[in-house]
Amino acid sequence: MDLDQMDTLVFAAKRKDSEALGTLCEHFYPRVYRFILHRVRRIEDAEDLASEVCVRVVESLSKQKGSFPAWVFRIARNLVTDTYRRGAVRKEVALSEKVADTMVGSDGSDGLPVLPHQLERALASLTPEQREVVHLRFEQGLSAAEIGQIQERSAGAVRALQFRAIETLRDTLAVTVGG
Repeated sequence: MDLDQMDTLVFAAKRKDSEALGTLCEHFYPRVYRFILHRVRRIEDAEDLASEVCVRVVESLSKQKGSFPAWVFRIARNLVTDTYRRGAVRKEVALSEKVADTMVGSDGSDGLPVLPHQLERALASLTPEQREVVHLRFEQGLSAAEIGQIQERSAGAVRALQFRAIETLRDTLAVTVGG
Protein backbone atom coordinates (compact mmCIF):
# COMPACT_ATOMS: atom_id res chain seq x y z
CA MET A 1 0.00 0.00 0.00
CA ASP A 2 1.51 3.34 -1.00
CA LEU A 3 1.15 6.58 0.96
CA ASP A 4 -1.58 8.01 -1.29
CA GLN A 5 -3.72 4.88 -0.87
CA MET A 6 -3.12 4.96 2.87
CA ASP A 7 -4.05 8.64 3.12
CA THR A 8 -7.24 7.97 1.16
CA LEU A 9 -8.15 5.04 3.44
CA VAL A 10 -7.39 7.04 6.59
CA PHE A 11 -9.54 9.91 5.37
CA ALA A 12 -12.40 7.52 4.56
CA ALA A 13 -12.01 5.68 7.88
CA LYS A 14 -12.22 8.97 9.77
CA ARG A 15 -15.53 9.52 7.98
CA LYS A 16 -16.82 6.20 9.41
CA ASP A 17 -16.20 4.09 6.30
CA SER A 18 -16.05 0.62 7.85
CA GLU A 19 -14.55 -0.96 4.73
CA ALA A 20 -11.63 1.52 4.75
CA LEU A 21 -11.13 0.93 8.46
CA GLY A 22 -11.13 -2.82 7.91
CA THR A 23 -8.56 -2.51 5.13
CA LEU A 24 -6.28 -0.44 7.37
CA CYS A 25 -6.58 -2.93 10.22
CA GLU A 26 -5.90 -5.87 7.89
CA HIS A 27 -2.83 -4.10 6.53
CA PHE A 28 -1.34 -3.09 9.87
CA TYR A 29 -2.30 -6.02 12.10
CA PRO A 30 0.50 -8.36 10.89
CA ARG A 31 3.11 -5.60 11.16
CA VAL A 32 1.94 -4.57 14.63
CA TYR A 33 1.76 -8.21 15.70
CA ARG A 34 5.40 -8.80 14.63
CA PHE A 35 6.50 -5.58 16.35
CA ILE A 36 4.83 -6.64 19.59
CA LEU A 37 5.97 -10.25 19.33
CA HIS A 38 9.57 -9.04 19.17
CA ARG A 39 9.01 -7.35 22.49
CA VAL A 40 6.93 -9.91 24.38
CA ARG A 41 7.89 -13.23 22.70
CA ARG A 42 4.70 -15.05 23.70
CA ILE A 43 2.34 -15.56 20.78
CA GLU A 44 -0.75 -15.27 22.96
CA ASP A 45 0.39 -11.96 24.46
CA ALA A 46 1.29 -10.58 21.04
CA GLU A 47 -2.10 -11.57 19.58
CA ASP A 48 -3.97 -9.99 22.48
CA LEU A 49 -1.95 -6.80 22.40
CA ALA A 50 -2.13 -6.46 18.60
CA SER A 51 -5.91 -6.81 18.78
CA GLU A 52 -6.00 -4.18 21.52
CA VAL A 53 -3.99 -1.84 19.27
CA CYS A 54 -6.67 -2.23 16.58
CA VAL A 55 -9.37 -1.40 19.11
CA ARG A 56 -7.47 1.69 20.23
CA VAL A 57 -6.93 2.78 16.63
CA VAL A 58 -10.67 2.56 15.98
CA GLU A 59 -11.51 4.40 19.21
CA SER A 60 -9.10 7.29 18.66
CA LEU A 61 -8.87 7.57 14.87
CA SER A 62 -10.63 10.92 14.84
CA LYS A 63 -7.72 12.39 16.86
CA GLN A 64 -4.98 10.96 14.61
CA LYS A 65 -2.50 13.44 13.13
CA GLY A 66 0.77 13.08 11.24
CA SER A 67 2.10 9.83 9.86
CA PHE A 68 -0.49 7.08 10.26
CA PRO A 69 2.07 4.23 10.53
CA ALA A 70 4.05 6.12 13.16
CA TRP A 71 0.84 6.80 15.08
CA VAL A 72 -0.17 3.12 15.00
CA PHE A 73 3.26 1.93 16.16
CA ARG A 74 3.29 4.54 18.91
CA ILE A 75 0.01 3.12 20.20
CA ALA A 76 1.57 -0.37 20.08
CA ARG A 77 4.73 0.79 21.85
CA ASN A 78 2.77 2.55 24.59
CA LEU A 79 0.51 -0.46 25.07
CA VAL A 80 3.50 -2.80 25.46
CA THR A 81 5.13 -0.36 27.89
CA ASP A 82 1.94 -0.15 29.96
CA THR A 83 1.67 -3.94 29.94
CA TYR A 84 5.26 -4.29 31.19
CA ARG A 85 4.57 -1.79 33.94
CA ARG A 86 1.74 -4.00 35.11
CA GLY A 87 4.11 -6.96 34.96
CA ALA A 88 1.83 -8.90 32.63
CA VAL A 89 4.53 -10.12 30.22
CA ARG A 90 8.18 -11.15 30.36
CA LYS A 91 10.57 -9.27 28.10
CA GLU A 92 13.06 -11.22 25.99
CA VAL A 93 15.35 -10.36 23.12
CA ALA A 94 13.92 -11.34 19.76
CA LEU A 95 15.72 -12.38 16.61
CA SER A 96 14.56 -11.69 13.13
CA GLU A 97 15.74 -13.31 9.95
CA LYS A 98 15.41 -9.96 8.19
CA VAL A 99 17.68 -8.19 10.69
CA ALA A 100 20.14 -11.09 10.51
CA ASP A 101 20.21 -10.82 6.72
CA THR A 102 20.78 -7.07 7.01
CA MET A 103 23.79 -7.53 9.27
CA VAL A 104 25.60 -10.31 7.36
CA GLY A 105 28.58 -8.82 5.61
CA SER A 106 27.34 -5.25 6.06
CA ASP A 107 30.67 -4.14 7.53
CA GLY A 108 32.77 -5.43 4.67
CA SER A 109 34.11 -8.25 6.84
CA ASP A 110 35.60 -11.45 5.51
CA GLY A 111 32.15 -12.83 4.80
CA LEU A 112 31.77 -15.08 7.82
CA PRO A 113 28.09 -15.76 8.36
CA VAL A 114 26.40 -14.41 11.47
CA LEU A 115 24.59 -17.21 13.25
CA PRO A 116 21.20 -16.50 14.82
CA HIS A 117 22.44 -17.00 18.38
CA GLN A 118 25.35 -14.62 17.72
CA LEU A 119 23.02 -11.93 16.42
CA GLU A 120 20.66 -12.49 19.34
CA ARG A 121 23.53 -11.94 21.79
CA ALA A 122 24.65 -8.87 19.87
CA LEU A 123 21.12 -7.44 19.93
CA ALA A 124 21.00 -8.07 23.68
CA SER A 125 24.01 -5.78 24.06
CA LEU A 126 21.98 -2.84 22.73
CA THR A 127 19.89 -0.54 24.88
CA PRO A 128 16.12 -1.05 24.63
CA GLU A 129 15.85 2.19 22.62
CA GLN A 130 18.53 1.01 20.19
CA ARG A 131 16.81 -2.38 19.74
CA GLU A 132 13.54 -0.62 19.05
CA VAL A 133 15.14 1.66 16.43
CA VAL A 134 16.80 -1.31 14.72
CA HIS A 135 13.50 -3.20 14.65
CA LEU A 136 11.39 -0.28 13.41
CA ARG A 137 13.96 0.76 10.83
CA PHE A 138 15.01 -2.60 9.38
CA GLU A 139 11.98 -4.80 10.06
CA GLN A 140 9.12 -2.36 9.71
CA GLY A 141 10.81 -0.08 7.17
CA LEU A 142 9.87 3.13 8.95
CA SER A 143 11.78 6.33 8.30
CA ALA A 144 13.84 8.15 10.92
CA ALA A 145 11.14 10.83 11.06
CA GLU A 146 8.40 8.25 11.71
CA ILE A 147 10.48 6.55 14.40
CA GLY A 148 11.09 9.98 15.89
CA GLN A 149 7.34 10.47 16.19
CA ILE A 150 7.00 7.13 17.93
CA GLN A 151 9.89 7.74 20.34
CA GLU A 152 9.31 11.49 20.74
CA ARG A 153 12.77 12.30 19.34
CA SER A 154 14.03 14.29 16.39
CA ALA A 155 14.85 12.41 13.20
CA GLY A 156 18.50 13.35 13.76
CA ALA A 157 18.46 11.82 17.24
CA VAL A 158 16.97 8.63 15.77
CA ARG A 159 19.69 8.49 13.11
CA ALA A 160 22.36 8.97 15.80
CA LEU A 161 20.79 6.22 17.91
CA GLN A 162 20.67 3.94 14.86
CA PHE A 163 24.32 4.72 14.05
CA ARG A 164 25.43 3.86 17.60
CA ALA A 165 23.35 0.66 17.52
CA ILE A 166 24.88 -0.47 14.23
CA GLU A 167 28.39 0.32 15.49
CA THR A 168 27.74 -1.66 18.67
CA LEU A 169 26.39 -4.60 16.64
CA ARG A 170 29.39 -4.51 14.32
CA ASP A 171 31.84 -4.38 17.23
CA THR A 172 30.06 -7.17 19.09
CA LEU A 173 29.77 -9.35 15.99
CA ALA A 174 33.40 -8.73 15.02
CA VAL A 175 34.46 -10.19 18.36
CA THR A 176 31.89 -12.99 18.27
CA VAL A 177 32.22 -14.03 14.63
CA GLY A 178 35.86 -13.24 14.09
CA GLY A 179 37.10 -14.42 17.46
